[in-house]
Amino acid sequence: MPRLRLADLEEACAPPVGCDVSHERKAALCAPAARAGAPADGRLILLSRALPSAGIVHVDVGVSLEPILGPLAALAGARGGWPPDDADGAASAAARNAAADLHLLPLLWRAMREAGAGAHDEVGFSRQLRLHTGGVGGALLTTPVARGALAAPAGGGFGGLVGLALVRGKALAGSEGALCALMADALLRPNLPGARAKLRQIAREQRAAAESAARSSGNALAASRIGAALSLEGWVSEQLGGLSRARALPDLVAQIDDDARWPQLLSRLRALHARLLGGGEAVVSLSADEAHLAALHASARPLIDALAAAADDGALAAAAADGGAASASAAASAALDSPLARRGAPVSEGCLLYTSDA
Repeated sequence: MPRLRLADLEEACAPPVGCDVSHERKAALCAPAARAGAPADGRLILLSRALPSAGIVHVDVGVSLEPILGPLAALAGARGGWPPDDADGAASAAARNAAADLHLLPLLWRAMREAGAGAHDEVGFSRQLRLHTGGVGGALLTTPVARGALAAPAGGGFGGLVGLALVRGKALAGSEGALCALMADALLRPNLPGARAKLRQIAREQRAAAESAARSSGNALAASRIGAALSLEGWVSEQLGGLSRARALPDLVAQIDDDARWPQLLSRLRALHARLLGGGEAVVSLSADEAHLAALHASARPLIDALAAAADDGALAAAAADGGAASASAAASAALDSPLARRGAPVSEGCLLYTSDA
């Protein structure tokens, strides 16, 4: 039967429709170094597109899951497949640690948008979002790749795994500054220490949804469970939303309810947040009408620079290692007002290397 091979594809890549990128920049993005996930200008990729949007601006931020997936991808590459043999103690321990992080990730990523951030509590932050934006949502995306930007490193014949934690917001033109400021607070200064009640609500809702899915969509859970034994991508997806996470949710709710166990869970959430925002790469995508794109660029610059500063100086990760909520919050505030953020951090700007509707 006819087959399409990598050698059949042209070396040059075309930008998405409406993406005005110079030929030189496209050639740079298609270079082997870019395909291997090593942008020359820093750890943050900026994507910009002028699209007909009826006066609405869109800001999407994708934070790489490489701090979690990187060790697993390298493990899969070294062994030529997944899952690891149970007899391999080191590999099994790495898988258990990653599973624990992946079970927490959906809870953390939703709480960052709903539990309050910056100077606002839960109610105040929600009011600001309703007042200034058309909504800020989120999603978790994983996909295997042969080569690509933001791919988790791997050896052997295993290409890699792209994982992104997405935050997507939109607003009317003229409110892009407030949108970007609120997104920066949600990403860098979530109110995790004061969000116990909200975390309990989110965890209980996710537990109820998982129990409902087990009753009404057992075939999908079974397929997910089978996929977890066939590939790293299937295993990660199953940990994020399959039977494994459904089994972990009751204990997660119990940890939130238990006064003795809550501080340990809070420390794990803060450490996971710091690892993602302070130790990985990120991609920022800006879309607006041609007339509003320049203003969106200017308004998004503080958000972009703060993300780059947090990743480059490692302050969030260091604060999490110290174990103090106040120190982590101070580190995030410093990132928003760091010299790197004020002067403009270098980013790699160009066309979209991969797309998804997740």
